[in-house]
Amino acid sequence: MHSASRIYFILLLIAGGLPSYASAATFIKIADTQTPVPGGVPGEVFSDGFANPIASDGIVIFAGSVGIYEWDAGSLSVIADNKTDIPGTSSAFSSFNDLFSASNGNLAFGSGGGIYARLSGALTNIVNISSPVPGFAGTFNTFNPPSISGVNVAFSASATQRFTSQVGIYSRLNQGPLNLIANNQTPAPSGTGNLSSFGTPVISGTDVIFSAYGPSVSPAIYSNPDGAGNALVTLVAPNTSIPGGTGSFTNITGLSASGSNIAFIGTGTNNQRGLYADFNNILFPIVDASTLIPDGSGDTFSANSLLGFSLNGNNFAFTAGSGPQSGIYLDEDGILSKVLTVGDTLDGKIVSDLSLTSNALDGSDLAFTVDFTDHSSAVYLAVIPEPGTFAIFVIVSCPIFCRRWR
Repeated sequence: MHSASRIYFILLLIAGGLPSYASAATFIKIADTQTPVPGGVPGEVFSDGFANPIASDGIVIFAGSVGIYEWDAGSLSVIADNKTDIPGTSSAFSSFNDLFSASNGNLAFGSGGGIYARLSGALTNIVNISSPVPGFAGTFNTFNPPSISGVNVAFSASATQRFTSQVGIYSRLNQGPLNLIANNQTPAPSGTGNLSSFGTPVISGTDVIFSAYGPSVSPAIYSNPDGAGNALVTLVAPNTSIPGGTGSFTNITGLSASGSNIAFIGTGTNNQRGLYADFNNILFPIVDASTLIPDGSGDTFSANSLLGFSLNGNNFAFTAGSGPQSGIYLDEDGILSKVLTVGDTLDGKIVSDLSLTSNALDGSDLAFTVDFTDHSSAVYLAVIPEPGTFAIFVIVSCPIFCRRWR
C-alpha cells in the first residue's frame, strides 16, 4: 500500500472505521436494586432506586434508600443516612434532597431545614433556619440545592420577616461567615431596577455564578468572582441573541460551571431550545435542534429532547434524543459521540431509560442511572477512553493492516 493510500486508510479508520471513544467506554456497575444497603437492616436493598449519581476524583456518590452513599474502589459506604446525627445536634437526618454537589472528595447537600457538607471526611453545618440572614433581619425558611467547589459553598434560599419575604444567593467560603451575593434588592448590573427570579447558583473556586431577571423580560447570567458579595459581573447580558438561532433567550436553566467555562440550557421563541456554552466570552451552541445525532442516520435532536447535562473542563455529557435514539451522548473537544442509548444491552439487560445530572462527568469518568425493561435500575460508572487512545491504536495497527494489502 503506497503512502497516499495509507494516509487515506488512516483517515477512513478515524472517520468511520473505528467506534467512537465514548461508545468504547468501560461500564462498571456501582449498585442496583438488589444491592444491600450499607448500614441497613439485614436483607435491605436499594429497592426504591437511585438519584443524582456524581463522579468525583475516582469515587461515585449517589442518593438511594434513606441516605447518601459513596462507592470507592468497589466498596460501598454511608456518607449520611437516617441514623446519622445532624452536625451539632443529637437528632438524626430524616430526609435528603436528591440534588447535591461534590468537589475534590467534599460534598454539599440539603436536608430538611439546612445545608450540610462533608469536608475532609467530617460532616459540618453550612447554614440552617437558625442562621442569621446576611443583609436581612428575617430568618431563612427554604433552601435550594447547594453547589460546592473545594471548601466553598453557594446556594439560593428564601427568607421571611413578618410580611416581608426575600430571595437571594449566598455563599460560605472556607467555613467563614455567610455572604450575600445578590437578592431582590440588588440593582441589576445592566439596566435599571432590581434583580429577581434567581436560578440555582453554581460556584467555581470562589466565583459564584447565577441566572436572574432584571427589569428586562430577558434573563441574564451574572458572576461574583470573589464570592464575597462585591461587584457583580455580567457574563450573558439580557437580550443576548441566541447563537445559531433567532431572537434572544427567554429562559435560562441548568446553569453549570467548570473553571472559567459556563454552560446552560437556553430557550427562545418558536420552540427554540438547546445547550449553550460560553468559553472565553464566546457564546456558542453545543446541542440544538440542528445538531445531528451520532449514529442517527441523519436525524437531529429535537428541541424538547434535551434533559440534563454535565460540564467538565471543555467537555459535556448530556441526555437527549427520542425513541431508540434517546440516551447519553458526549461532546469531547467538539467531537460528538454516543455513550449509551435506549435499547442497548448492558450486563445482559435491555436499557429502557437513562439519566444524569450536573456533576456526572469528571475527567474520563461519567456516572449515571439506568432503568431496564425488567423494571430494575442501577447506578453505573462509564470510564471513557481518551481520544488519543484511538489515535495510538490507528498508528500502531495501520502498518499491520496495511501489510495485508500490499
